[in-house]
Amino acid sequence: MNTAQFNMIKIPGASSPLGTRWMSWKLQTLCAISAAMLCLLVLSPCAVNAQNNTVPLTTTPLLTVLPLVGVVAQPRTLTVTGQWPNTCAPVAAKLDASLIPVAKTVTIRLQAPLTTVACAQALTPYRFDLAYTAREVGVVRVLMVSSTGAPSGEGRIVTTVPGVVRSAGNISGAWYDPLTNGSGLSFIHAYQGSDVVFGTWYLYDNNGLSRWFSIQDVTWSEGGTVMEGKLYETRAGADVCPQTVVACPATSTSLTTVGRMRATFIGIGLLSDTAPQARIEAFSNSNVLLFSSNIARAI
Repeated sequence: MNTAQFNMIKIPGASSPLGTRWMSWKLQTLCAISAAMLCLLVLSPCAVNAQNNTVPLTTTPLLTVLPLVGVVAQPRTLTVTGQWPNTCAPVAAKLDASLIPVAKTVTIRLQAPLTTVACAQALTPYRFDLAYTAREVGVVRVLMVSSTGAPSGEGRIVTTVPGVVRSAGNISGAWYDPLTNGSGLSFIHAYQGSDVVFGTWYLYDNNGLSRWFSIQDVTWSEGGTVMEGKLYETRAGADVCPQTVVACPATSTSLTTVGRMRATFIGIGLLSDTAPQARIEAFSNSNVLLFSSNIARAI
């Protein structure tokens, strides 16, 4: 509506001085409200507090512990790295080293910046190094959270006594070689406790007959990534099952110490996009390589 059109409108009571002043105040008030609303619309994207930014992370924070497996009272470095979905990346990380008694958990809180400036949509890398010293033997869970307390990632800190190396990660579950599907290994690992491992290795010989081996008395080296243990084979007699039954539980008739085994693991104990895998080898008592396999975790 232009000025000419506005002047043609007949407003009751506007011809009096009081009416004119009232209409002038009303128009000024409406203009002020409209201007305030316009400013709010224009400025609202800029009045964002990065602390309350609810945009989900594009990548999970990665925790690296150095050394991977340490001893009690040994200074360790916890490194948190990742990429934030915008330029308002965390400016600091705070370690709450007080343990939650039941869960044995410590928390790393990523502190987002307090700002009223708009956050540009661009991946922004971040990294923080934190000092940590374990006071007791065992496995401690590390929970990484955002400024608002939302969980965003986790890791593990493994601590042992001097002279004893613990595993770098939990290997419990089923493993198999993709090239020989049908053979495989199964591990039961007391990772959160004694670190004892019991393994079963099932495969076939040159005649197509199944062979069963057990892995026991395991020790760890190379920062908890190389496992060595004794390799046993058990067999039962040929006539232990009724003729109508294909297989049945039976008492073993022989226990043979085959030799030893060695498994070199990668991807355990770390948050990684690479699935855990290992190279496992069986040696005779005279240190001759009997068989080997490249295995990946199935479960």
